[in-house]
Amino acid sequence: HGKADLVERRQIGSREDIYVLDAKTGTNVKQIEEDIETCVQALIYCELLNRSVYPRQVRGCAYLYPKAQRFISCAFNEEISQSLVSRFESRIGSIEKADGWKSDDSDACLYCTAKTICEMSPGYRYYEALVKRGMIV
Repeated sequence: HGKADLVERRQIGSREDIYVLDAKTGTNVKQIEEDIETCVQALIYCELLNRSVYPRQVRGCAYLYPKAQRFISCAFNEEISQSLVSRFESRIGSIEKADGWKSDDSDACLYCTAKTICEMSPGYRYYEALVKRGMIV
């Protein structure tokens, strides 16, 4: 969790390209070739490497499923980087605005780890109350 399994350096003429490999132990292949949503984990590794150690050298990533004998690849370039960043900025924005913070559906609370807090102090159910009480900065 949280680490690329392999960062591969490939020498292409005078250029060095970087690829990220994420090995999976199961047989249930979840990723789709060249799909940002399903390849997001490895693409985040690409983005991090692109922003730090290997600027403008990261070219793609792949998921390897040895048990399923499958190899799924996803390219990484400036367009994909911008799309990835845009997706996360909008998600972070919705968290900051508390969009979808509390569901009106009581079934959604059934397995929530904060359920006892909500039941003991209903004021904590709302984002504004958490900010006011200094629980969210």
